[in-house]
Amino acid sequence: MQNEETKVQTTTEPAIVGNTVLPAVASEKLHRKLVEAAYRWVLKNSSCGVAFKELNTNACNGEYPDVIGFGAWGHSVLIECKTSRSDFHADKKKSFRKNPSLGMGTQRFYCCPTGLLKVEDLPDGWGLIYVNEKLK
Repeated sequence: MQNEETKVQTTTEPAIVGNTVLPAVASEKLHRKLVEAAYRWVLKNSSCGVAFKELNTNACNGEYPDVIGFGAWGHSVLIECKTSRSDFHADKKKSFRKNPSLGMGTQRFYCCPTGLLKVEDLPDGWGLIYVNEKLK
């Protein structure tokens, strides 16, 4: 049985990219594109030799990472992709976000459209990856 934290989040909430509000279907498509961009970023920029998209880990903490990469000596990078601020705020309520020692990744990042989140929004120790309209 899945608890509330392990359910894959689907939303009917629109995403906001720049000054454009996207309908929910476009939001889901944007999320997939963000995951793809984050996956490429992990392999190119984070010293990870292998990475996975939306890996169902069956972890006891219920974490279901959008992207996770692994490198040598226990190095790992977790990226959570967000298309809305409300999704970001909901993510902060999860037990493995409240207690980072329960979460995955020795390095952690949020990935979002440019300007959606700001560095000051982030929990301590998290980085921010912006993806522009060209998905770069």
